Amino acid sequence: MAEVFLFQHLMFKKRDRYLMLTVDTEALSHRATDDHVRRLMLGEQEAGTAGVREMVAIGDEFNAKHIFFVDMCGAYDRLTEIQGVIRYLDQAGHDVQLHTHPEKLPASYWETRGFAPRPRLMNEYTTDARAQLIIREFAGLLSEQTGKPVLGHRAGSFRWNASTLRALFDAGIPVSFNNSSVAVKAGQAVYAKRTNWPFEWSNGIIEVPMTERAVFNRVRKDHWHARLTYPESHYFHFRPWWGPLLLNTLSDDLDFAVFLLHSWSFLDRDENGIFYYKDDRKVENYRKMLRRLTKDYDVITTAEFLELQALGKIPLGGVEDVRSAELIVPAIKPKKIKPKTKKIDKTKTEPKPASKKVDTKKAEVKASEVKKPETDKKEVTKVEDKETSKKSIENASESSH
Repeated sequence: MAEVFLFQHLMFKKRDRYLMLTVDTEALSHRATDDHVRRLMLGEQEAGTAGVREMVAIGDEFNAKHIFFVDMCGAYDRLTEIQGVIRYLDQAGHDVQLHTHPEKLPASYWETRGFAPRPRLMNEYTTDARAQLIIREFAGLLSEQTGKPVLGHRAGSFRWNASTLRALFDAGIPVSFNNSSVAVKAGQAVYAKRTNWPFEWSNGIIEVPMTERAVFNRVRKDHWHARLTYPESHYFHFRPWWGPLLLNTLSDDLDFAVFLLHSWSFLDRDENGIFYYKDDRKVENYRKMLRRLTKDYDVITTAEFLELQALGKIPLGGVEDVRSAELIVPAIKPKKIKPKTKKIDKTKTEPKPASKKVDTKKAEVKASEVKKPETDKKEVTKVEDKETSKKSIENASESSH
């Protein structure tokens, strides 16, 4: 019996496995008709409420702290409301880090800071100064509300490049949450290392990749990537930790995983892309999912990740050159310049010999003026002699009758 118990204990023993529950907290204008912060962050709708407060409550049930990446660019005209959300999340004991959608900032924001409004997207930034402005300014606004240094950053729609990494280093933000093969496939990023394990960039920034898996398309004979998201992706199957095949909660048997949610993940979306509250089905399903995951994973914050990494519990998977993520601007081909032809001075050139003009009227020959060829005179006189002799014979015969 003791041997059976020991075997079961070893087989069911929970090994060191870590999960990060990340929530992109944003209020983009095209996802609500009005009152964007209240509707898309707090989830307050006419029929009910399902937003970040419900996520906090469910996380607290299972002692699981979320990492809320809060964006202040998308609803820049409602900055005061967003700052109130930041204070609430921080005071609730959850992790609040930086999220940026600078493409949503008004043109006046850039003009007052001496920048052109374009390029708008972070993955298209060609200078570090532009990325440094966004990271520094909004990290500063975030720290003012939490009283803590910003430890992590995720770019809006995973749009980033090497300028972002250098801007993070410049601002003293140690962790990037941007690596995504899905983003590269969608043209939102210029580079991604194909891994789900944290690694280091050559400038010292630590990268925590979005957990994704390759999905092979049998028809097109190629592959694409699916993210580990809530609502649950069909390409990541969940099993109870005590499953009959002794497999882990995540079918890919991941020892480190990053979940992606949004502040509006508990809401439904209509045909126009506007979010609304339908029922509490997604709230309850999330509660069930966390109940399963927390039995098999330790849910950690950004600060806890850095501590575990420093202790060697989460070793980094190598060093990647920052230059791999440089935006390569296509060279503009120079226009072909035709060689200039020398202008000829007509006054100095020798005069061309005058061509003789032909009088066309004189050259025309009238058909009536064309002389017919003369017949041979000898042949004509012979014919006349024959005719006269013939007539004289005929006359002679008539007279004899």
